[in-house]
Amino acid sequence: MNTSNFPQEKQNTGWVIVLHFLVIIILWSSPFLFRWPLIILGIIAYYLQLIFIGDCILTRQQFDVKKRSITFYYFLLKKIGFNPSQYRVRFASDYIMPWIILGIAFIWQIILNKNPLII
Repeated sequence: MNTSNFPQEKQNTGWVIVLHFLVIIILWSSPFLFRWPLIILGIIAYYLQLIFIGDCILTRQQFDVKKRSITFYYFLLKKIGFNPSQYRVRFASDYIMPWIILGIAFIWQIILNKNPLII
């Protein structure tokens, strides 16, 4: 993997990678698991985390970074051989993906009148 512009991973972060991956799977599954108001609260919590902590707490735990420069999506894309723009991936993960997830929830729950599995 090309390591230019790639932050150094902290030691013993295997559990963080697995947890982060599981969180992302749950987030993308959330339209089918949770009611849309709960998804809105999750989006708000995500933005509050970015405002007050400055980054995702799991990303901070995994990488030795001082400022917000990497996302888990960028990490995964680099690991499988892609060379994406850090800025574009971060922009998409911060400003596009949460709203896509909410849009899917609206379509599934309101338009198609399907109930979420959990809450």
